[in-house]
Amino acid sequence: MAPAAAPMGQAPMAQMAPMATASPLVTPATQLGAGAHGAAGLAAAFVCDCDVVVTDKPAALAALRANVVANQGWLLGRCSAEALDWGCSLQESALWGTAEAIVAADVLWTPEAAEAFGRAAVAAELAARRARQRRHKYSARA
Repeated sequence: MAPAAAPMGQAPMAQMAPMATASPLVTPATQLGAGAHGAAGLAAAFVCDCDVVVTDKPAALAALRANVVANQGWLLGRCSAEALDWGCSLQESALWGTAEAIVAADVLWTPEAAEAFGRAAVAAELAARRARQRRHKYSARA
């Protein structure tokens, strides 16, 4: 499935030239609620030399993965797509192992979504803190 066409007057991400220099940010990130396009996560990987995992419900995963693949050559960092349902047991998600930053855009469209996002954001932030602490601990040893 090809990514949706960009709005009139805007080039799709795959047609934009990559930036000439990399950002010093190398923090791994997870995007919550990426939808079918993962625009915020792709933008982070486009401008930063960081790894980003864009996530959404399993139903959006095929289109999300297709858009990541279509844009991969333009990214400074690496990007992948994974399923994450905010209603699942978030503390048990393997996605929380390495992310140190959380990305989200346009995810609060209903009160139920806001509540679920809040739970997901808290779980992600707690895991991000643990990842930052591990990174700091190991970098202090080097």
